Amino acid sequence: LVVRGVLRATQVLVVTSDYSQTVIAAPAACAIANSGDWASSPRDGDQPRYRCACSEPGVTCDVVFHSLDTRAVVAMPLKQAVEFRSADGRPCQPARSSVLAAFHGEAGGQSNRIQTVTIGSCWSRLSLGYHEVSLAEDSMLFLRSSVLLIPDLLTKAECHLLMDAAESHIDAVLDDTEGSFPPRGSRPSWLSMAGPQSRYRLCISKLGMQARQFRRQF
Repeated sequence: LVVRGVLRATQVLVVTSDYSQTVIAAPAACAIANSGDWASSPRDGDQPRYRCACSEPGVTCDVVFHSLDTRAVVAMPLKQAVEFRSADGRPCQPARSSVLAAFHGEAGGQSNRIQTVTIGSCWSRLSLGYHEVSLAEDSMLFLRSSVLLIPDLLTKAECHLLMDAAESHIDAVLDDTEGSFPPRGSRPSWLSMAGPQSRYRLCISKLGMQARQFRRQF
């Protein structure tokens, strides 16, 4: 796992997996802090930790959920890997049934996407300055079924500016359209077939003066 250029090998328990993405439970020591760095100790705003039962009766441990490139998961021990540890600091193994229950229940199926490198591509991948999420077997970098994540592209304040502008825009539209978003007259044809959790893209030029000024500066 990689956070801001700092590598951390770890034990994991696979929750779900497909060609491009695997969701894993990792030791709580692999949590990400609110600052975007590795978390040194639990604090408000850090990545949530979930208490799970272990294979040994009466033992529990805390885990975090990450999603990552499937190719980064290997079925072999790695030197100096972070271990799952119980509340009293002993090495342990979380019970798969308890981890699955925590992921689909308390965690709501949510995980943090995290950058990874494979053993053979460590330094070449880290020097690129971005992290690719490949969404299909026939993906092509940037052009097809490919998402690029650029660490620290926006500051935390800039992210919140855009989030607040988007929420204000949606609230205003809901007020004007009696709870319908987006307005029925401007709905794309696919939206009528989309599920309730589908994403809808907002245009920055419609999110108010502050967002437009930020776009010009950016």
